[in-house]
Amino acid sequence: MLGRVVGLMAQEALTQTGRWSAGYQSLVGKNLRRQWQREWLTAPPFTPAFTNAKAEFAALLKADDFALFEKVLVWFQAQHTIPSPYVLATINSPVDGIDNLAVANMLGWPSDFRAWGRLIDWIISEADTIPVRLVPKILQVFDVWQNVLADRPNGRSKAILQLANQWLLTFEDGELRDQAAAGGGKAFRFSSDESSRLGKSLRMIILRSARSYPDFAKDLFKRVIASEHRRRSVYDDLIGFAPIMVQVEPELLAQLAEAELLEELPEDKLNREAEEHEAFYKRIEEIRAIPEEKRTEKQTLALQSIPFYPIGSDRYDLDDIGIQRHNNFYFPISALHEPFKSLFAHKPDVALRLVRNLANHAIKGWCIIAY
Repeated sequence: MLGRVVGLMAQEALTQTGRWSAGYQSLVGKNLRRQWQREWLTAPPFTPAFTNAKAEFAALLKADDFALFEKVLVWFQAQHTIPSPYVLATINSPVDGIDNLAVANMLGWPSDFRAWGRLIDWIISEADTIPVRLVPKILQVFDVWQNVLADRPNGRSKAILQLANQWLLTFEDGELRDQAAAGGGKAFRFSSDESSRLGKSLRMIILRSARSYPDFAKDLFKRVIASEHRRRSVYDDLIGFAPIMVQVEPELLAQLAEAELLEELPEDKLNREAEEHEAFYKRIEEIRAIPEEKRTEKQTLALQSIPFYPIGSDRYDLDDIGIQRHNNFYFPISALHEPFKSLFAHKPDVALRLVRNLANHAIKGWCIIAY
């Protein structure tokens, strides 16, 4: 009850410029529980007065390198999220092995849609000024909104997806980082694990909304299909959304599986590698023909790093039939693996074509080896 009173006082303070910030500083200066600071900072979006107080709200939250901004993102989600009513409704008929309450909390809803909407709109409007280190926490706030409205077209979800897609494209180019700080300070960079989690979160928020805004998801699939390097690291993430994508663009789902599972036929691979080796040694001979004193540094290094091709590298065994056999996603073997399960259930014609293409490719590879 007392927390509610503090929140109402914070909302009322927004009606007069400067009072809300001064009220927070007063709370900080007193020996009071931090709970009241949390109530004060997260209260503004719950009143229409927030619209005219955004500048004051932003100024306080951005101070000290966005210290309070980060806290508000965490506190608002923790304080103003309710367990998913849909999940709670299934408690009377629980699924063995699933903790319904944990799932309900994980898929929590906004406790007040208007307040969440005001906060999200404000975050999006400030996106260009926000440090990239806060992007993961912002995505968690966006996820709460999308838990309810991912499949329902609405302007706010569209704005969320546009921003997430912009971040993802920048992330894929390796450019999602802050500019170097004034005075020569180092720009913030994500660690390898943080970068992996961020990429996964960005892809997830786009893919889960594929039914309502399919273009973002389709473009993501096309980029991954076209890039072997990218596909190797994110295939599992994308194929996990097969139950959704089969309703949006089943052809892309099949193309992704083919791109991942089909490899060069053994004879084609040997011919390509032989041509590459021949071209390489021809280039080495050309460099050796150049007088040593006239060689560039790059040419000298090329002569010092001639690769070693072990005996037997030009051969293949009975498993080299042009089908990737070391994909952990398909272990242990099961007919229920995606995308086959979803395609056979909803688009059997596409599923059959996928299986036929895989089988024909494997048979052709086997014939090359056997004969």
